[in-house]
Amino acid sequence: MLDSREEGGLLHLYIDGLLTTRDYIDFVPAFERFEDLGSPPFAMLIELGPSFTGWNLGPLLGDGRPEVAHRNTFSRIAVVGDAKWSQWLTASSGLVFAAENRFFERHKKAEAENWARGGIAGDATRS
Repeated sequence: MLDSREEGGLLHLYIDGLLTTRDYIDFVPAFERFEDLGSPPFAMLIELGPSFTGWNLGPLLGDGRPEVAHRNTFSRIAVVGDAKWSQWLTASSGLVFAAENRFFERHKKAEAENWARGGIAGDATRS
């Protein structure tokens, strides 16, 4: 399941369960509408729900290469979650996005949003 909304220049994604190809396809038009709201780079907050288990990589890899069309769309990407592997996922996002990124534990969601928007992150895990 993927839910997205724009919050004053911040793209907030909430992902839970298994992210499917259908979720990705349904998300693309919403993402393009977000891009039409202004000039990049934007901030993004990715919140991984408690039942997040991963995703189907097929639509992301396409012809075997990561999607790079939107590589410079974001200035900062904050990822909020619980699992240690989510920290690794955050660190590896640099392969797709040029944005600075950090992982925050779930109870630090407010700090994550503040950091994504350009504020100070406190003791978040650096990626």
